[in-house]
Amino acid sequence: MGSAPATVNLPLWSVAALRDELCRGLSPGQSLPYLVMAVVLCGLPQLFPSSTLPWPIATNIALLAVAIVGIVAAYLRNGSSAGVRFIERVVAVSVVIAFRYTLLVAVPGVLLLYFLIALTWGPGIEATVLDSFVVVVVTSGYFERVAHHVGQVARAPSDPGVAERQATA
Repeated sequence: MGSAPATVNLPLWSVAALRDELCRGLSPGQSLPYLVMAVVLCGLPQLFPSSTLPWPIATNIALLAVAIVGIVAAYLRNGSSAGVRFIERVVAVSVVIAFRYTLLVAVPGVLLLYFLIALTWGPGIEATVLDSFVVVVVTSGYFERVAHHVGQVARAPSDPGVAERQATA
C-alpha cells in the first residue's frame, strides 16, 4: 500500500502566511505548485488574441525592462549573493501577489486610470497608447510588490539567511 499524498497548502491570499511558510523553507514538492501556477499565470496573456489588444514593440521593450528591473530589485532585497532561497521565494511570492494584486489593485486601478485619462485627454487618445501606458504602470507596480515582499521574507528573524549574514557582518 502506498502512502497518502502530501497535502499542499497554498496561501494564495495571505502574504503573512506565505512569509511564515517561506521562512521555514519549502521542500521541492511544496515549491512545485507555485512554479506550475507561475508558469500558468505567465501564459494567460497569450490566451487573448493580439488583434484586440495591440502591443507595439515599444511596450514590449518597456515590459521586458520592467520585468528585469523588478527581478533584480527582488534579488537585491533578498540579500544579493548573500541571500538564500531566492528562486523559491520569488516564484511563491509572485504567485500570491499576482492573485492579490489583480483583484485589489490592477482591476480597480486600471478602471480608475482609464477614467482619469478619459477625463484628461478625452476620447481622442489612441487606444494603443493608453493600453500601453496602463499595462506598463500596472506591471511596474506588480514587480515593486514582489520585490517588497521578497525583502520582507529575507529580513524575517526566522530566516536562517539573516543569522548567517549577521554572523559574517
